[in-house]
Amino acid sequence: MFNVMANFVKPDSGHVFFDGKYTYRNEKEELHIHRMLATFPEQKDLFEELSGVDHMKLYANMWKGSTKHVPTIIERLHMGHYVKRKVQTYSLGMRQRLCFAMMMAADTPIMLMDEVMNGLDVENVALISECLMEMKQDKLIFVASHLLANLDLYADRVLFLKDGKFVHEQKF
Repeated sequence: MFNVMANFVKPDSGHVFFDGKYTYRNEKEELHIHRMLATFPEQKDLFEELSGVDHMKLYANMWKGSTKHVPTIIERLHMGHYVKRKVQTYSLGMRQRLCFAMMMAADTPIMLMDEVMNGLDVENVALISECLMEMKQDKLIFVASHLLANLDLYADRVLFLKDGKFVHEQKF
């Protein structure tokens, strides 16, 4: 579903609309959608030779056009002790927190986050959950997760999918 929403894959049927009017009809609309939408980076797509700060600035510049909010994100996610080191030195949890920080740096109104809690310890799951609770106030955030224990903390709705179809909806 996320791949269709991000236009990485064409849908078998139906259409994706943003703000009820924009779809992937033409290049102008695609650009408009991509300014509004960021997708959670995969750890395999991180550049090993760049620092965490470099990655965050890259996302901030691509979507926000400014990097002045990056230091606040570093502080909020407690990344100061490692964020200037090359990514090749990061643990799985540090990489995952960096990917989340990149989303925060992009600061788009719509965010697609696939397995955002993957590889995080309990403390960092709580930290990311807190950030998601704050971010959902002015963003539309989709989170795909197999970690169901804390969804009620940050989700307004949980949709359960099976074989590409919605089978249950839970509202909070």
